[in-house]
Amino acid sequence: MKNIKICFDLNPEKQGRYLQNSEIQISSTNRCNLEKIDCILMCMSLHEKKVFENEILDFIKSGLAPNLKAVILTAKEIKLIKIEDRNG
Repeated sequence: MKNIKICFDLNPEKQGRYLQNSEIQISSTNRCNLEKIDCILMCMSLHEKKVFENEILDFIKSGLAPNLKAVILTAKEIKLIKIEDRNG
């Protein structure tokens, strides 16, 4: 858990709160927060495919998450998706 720095949620009512039993703050997906991450662990089985296709891929294409190296999906199985180097 010490490597998990931040949690994202689009719901403004959850932002500013913390994940249960942790010091991990729930934040918005703004440019400043996205620039800091190198991996996203998705823990939303019902909406994982939709969020990955409509939000995560958009972060990657638009350059909002320049340090992102991987996304871990967990809905059906644990699956690591490596993000190709966009600088070279």
